[in-house]
Amino acid sequence: MTPPVTTHGHGTVVAAGTTGWLAGLHPLTKLACNLMLLLFTLAWRRPLPPLSAAVLGLLLLGRAGVPWRRIVVGLLALCPLLLLWTVTGAAFAVPTPGSPAFLTLGGLTVSQAAASWGLARALRVLCVLLFGWLFVTVTPPTDLAIAAVRTLRVPPAWGFAFLAAFGTVPQLRTDLALLRAARHARGLSPNSPLGHLRELPRLGLGLLAAAARRSERTALAMQCRAFGAVEPRTYLREYRFRAADAAALALLAALLTVASFL
Repeated sequence: MTPPVTTHGHGTVVAAGTTGWLAGLHPLTKLACNLMLLLFTLAWRRPLPPLSAAVLGLLLLGRAGVPWRRIVVGLLALCPLLLLWTVTGAAFAVPTPGSPAFLTLGGLTVSQAAASWGLARALRVLCVLLFGWLFVTVTPPTDLAIAAVRTLRVPPAWGFAFLAAFGTVPQLRTDLALLRAARHARGLSPNSPLGHLRELPRLGLGLLAAAARRSERTALAMQCRAFGAVEPRTYLREYRFRAADAAALALLAALLTVASFL
C-alpha cells in the first residue's frame, strides 16, 4: 500500500511519517549528499575528519526522529565490526619510518601511525553506515524511484523493478516465518544445530517458490493496469529542486571540507 503523502513547498511531496527539513529535500539531493560523503571518506587518512562527520551523522539521525535509544543500540551492535576493522587496519598498515611505537605485543609492534590509520578506517565505515541509515530513514523508496524516473529520465520499468525488489525483502521475512510455522505444525521443526543446517535447503526452495508466485501476480497486475502502454505517464508526486537543496549540498560540502583539515 502506498503511504499517505504530505505536500511541502513548491510542489515537493514526501511520504507521511518523515518529518523535518531533511524529509522535504529532493530525494536525489539526499542521494548526492551520501555520494559526496563517500568521496570525502575515501580521501581521509586521519581519525578526526571521519569522527567529526560521524558526530554530524548522529545529530542528523536524532533530528530526523530516530530514537536515541535505537541509535545507541545500533552503535553497540557495530562495535565488534568497528573493533575488528581497527585492529586489522593497524596490524596490516604500511610501516611508517620514524613513527613511535603505540603498542607492542610479543614480536608485533604497532606504531602510532598504524594505529591512527586503523582507527580512521573504522570511523570511515561508521560514517558511511550512519549517513546510509539517515538516507533510508528520510527517503522512502517510492520517492527515490519516482524522482529518478522524473528527473534522471530513468525508464519507468527500471524504477518499478527497484520498488518490487525493495518490497520483496520484508516479504521474504514473512514467508520464512510462515514456512517455519508450517514445518513446526507438521512436527518437522529441527531440535539441533545440524538439523537447522539441513533445513536450510528446504526453506530456500519454499522461499524461491513463494517469490516466483509473487512475481507472477505482480506481472499480471501490471498487465491489467496497462503498464507501459501509454506515454508519457502521469505521476501523483512531483519533485523540483529548490534553494533548500542547493543550500544543503553547499553546507555539507563546506562542513566536510572543514573536517578534512582537522
